[in-house]
Amino acid sequence: MSILGTRLRVGVVIALLAGACIFSLAVAQVLYGTLTGNITDPSSASVPGATVEAVDIGTGASFKATTDERGVFRFNNLQTGIYKMTVSAKGFKTTVTDNVEVSPNVVRRLDMTLQIAQTIETIEVSAASAILQTDKSDVHAEISSREVTELPYTGGEGKNFQSLLYLIPGAGIPASREANSEAGNPQRAQTLFMNGVSSQSNSTKMDGAIVAYPWLPVNIAYVAPTEAIETVNISANAFDAEQGAAGGAAVNVIIKSGTNELHGALFERNQNNDMTAVYYFSHTSPINKNIFNQYGFALGGPIIIPKVVHGKNKLFFFVDW
Repeated sequence: MSILGTRLRVGVVIALLAGACIFSLAVAQVLYGTLTGNITDPSSASVPGATVEAVDIGTGASFKATTDERGVFRFNNLQTGIYKMTVSAKGFKTTVTDNVEVSPNVVRRLDMTLQIAQTIETIEVSAASAILQTDKSDVHAEISSREVTELPYTGGEGKNFQSLLYLIPGAGIPASREANSEAGNPQRAQTLFMNGVSSQSNSTKMDGAIVAYPWLPVNIAYVAPTEAIETVNISANAFDAEQGAAGGAAVNVIIKSGTNELHGALFERNQNNDMTAVYYFSHTSPINKNIFNQYGFALGGPIIIPKVVHGKNKLFFFVDW
């Protein structure tokens, strides 16, 4: 084998590895959230070398960063959740900010001003919701777990989170929300026109993996149960490069994870013709018999293995059916 041929093969391998790394980073940016901000003193001067700690309230996972010469800190690839932020620096009071929400595909900015400390003191504040997005250019919306589970809506047999996508600005409802028969669309997936773009141009990811239906691209291949969904992030315009394969809406669904506390739900959904009103202008007799029951549960919590895992904050489980 010639030296030139060897170099070409090595070059191809390096290019493939680089492409894989770039793809991994892109998926991570969509799946996780980012938290950044500036740390300043009372005179608005930057505070370099300050220690910033982010603690996930649900799992206890802790992340630390140090501000640079401009007083900037940044946490990339944080899991969805509520965080407690602690900032400490020599000569300043320790500042604690509670209830900092981190969402997937969102850059959350949290700027903090440290106060001069005379003795060891701590200042604790509660974070307010971000009003203006200044670190990303995309137009997006967020549907929370509470909205997915508690809002009254239907879709197919039971509840389908896609019904809530029609509430997003720019969304259009087609003549038939289900594009195919039950045989061709067993998940009862729904279609969506975003900003006038074809419903086949939407992209839906679940925990970073595309759930495309290659034979019928207007549908998705899997509709997650409502009790399993943590949040739904929808980018409708000015996508970042990591979204990919989206011309209309880029929908990112995040599935719940277990926490240090045991949480669960047990449900039954019932449809019954006896509780359905008769439309006066269409029916002169009772509605035909139609009874439908759907049962399910969701459960998540910590896994504690004696002599292997000491305490909490290590392993978690979540299961739904």
